[in-house]
Amino acid sequence: MPIFSVASRNALQRLKFEQREKIKFCVKTKISVKKTFQMLQEVYGSKAMSRSRCKDWYLRFKNGRTSVDDEIRSGRPSTSTTPKHIREIDQLVRQDFRISLREISAILNVSFGTVQAILTSTLNLHQVANKLVPRLLTPELKQYQLSERGSSAGCGVLLCKATALQLMVARFELNTYFCIFVSYFL
Repeated sequence: MPIFSVASRNALQRLKFEQREKIKFCVKTKISVKKTFQMLQEVYGSKAMSRSRCKDWYLRFKNGRTSVDDEIRSGRPSTSTTPKHIREIDQLVRQDFRISLREISAILNVSFGTVQAILTSTLNLHQVANKLVPRLLTPELKQYQLSERGSSAGCGVLLCKATALQLMVARFELNTYFCIFVSYFL
């Protein structure tokens, strides 16, 4: 599928409308479809619309159509990334950092891909260890993390045996976010 720039896309749109206007003129002057198509090929060369497309527009204008614009078509909206969805996803994530993308998708009735795009591109969050965390912490977020995590961590020494050969000691201090892990091998 070719990728067009905005300028080339606009040029193609103008070319389509221009050819439709010429067809409309030919219908009003009672020039045949065959002659109309030949004239389009003479003027536009390889950029002329196809014979079937020319015939289709010719019949539309002959049957009373006046507009050269495309008709409005039904279908799914072009995107679900709206300010409302961004705000709602942000609120859900701030309420529970462990919420999954599928849960957000089900709650808001938005596709999984849209939720993922909003979280990663717009809100700049990424999933780490089943939590959604900011990709790069700003100084304000670092301070928030320090104050929020430090108060809930408590103080003391936590001993846990990870395996038969490894003993991990994690020391938590009040009002600090950082945990110091020391490993001893027996």
